[in-house]
Amino acid sequence: MKSMVKLSATLAAFTVSASLCLALVHLYTKPYIDANAERAQTAGLRQIFPDAAGFDPVTDFPASGSSSITFNKAYIARSENGVLGAVVMATGATYKSSTLLVGTGIDRVLKPVVFIENTDTAGLGTKTAESPFIDQFAGKTADDSFVLGEDLDGISGATISARGVSRIVQLAAYHSGAYLAEHHGGKAGTGAAPVVKESAPMSVEDALADIWGDLDTVDVSAAIENTIERSILFDGAWLVRDGD
Repeated sequence: MKSMVKLSATLAAFTVSASLCLALVHLYTKPYIDANAERAQTAGLRQIFPDAAGFDPVTDFPASGSSSITFNKAYIARSENGVLGAVVMATGATYKSSTLLVGTGIDRVLKPVVFIENTDTAGLGTKTAESPFIDQFAGKTADDSFVLGEDLDGISGATISARGVSRIVQLAAYHSGAYLAEHHGGKAGTGAAPVVKESAPMSVEDALADIWGDLDTVDVSAAIENTIERSILFDGAWLVRDGD
């Protein structure tokens, strides 16, 4: 009995010590993490509007109106001659989530999009932050449709990520353009506010098409049975054919 009490006390002391160490590490590293995040944001703002003399925080920027996209911060980019445009830091659902800086000029034309964070699958969803996908947004207008397969090229194997990024950019750009038109004499929009379709699980058919493109797929679930490991169930199986 005494040994059990001693063991419990030792484990409790270890747990408390570990918790205190983690708390101290957090307190020590948080200023550095925050400073790095601030530097990344500043560099992103400069990348979007390199000629800006400064960036003024916006306190009355509207909410996104979407349950899956949040506008974290907004800035007005200024030169010595006046307002250049607006930049919104927005976080939204992609495959996991992504945080972007979306810049829109006073003429409603988009600037280069800058990723602040991308938690999607490495080598697939993370391609949304790379060329050629991310380069498609600069030069578009806040009134464009931002539809994959129409005015945007998607990424094979990462449709959910690409669609999510497109929604974030579209919504941030539209609200930036509207804000600039209302408060800073920017160019007025030509269309209604975009309706963002909230993220939903991808259907099996869409997932197969995303992975295999135009190749034929045949459902062979009834013919496949796991006879090796009974703790694992096969929900479905498909045979992929090239049409020959």
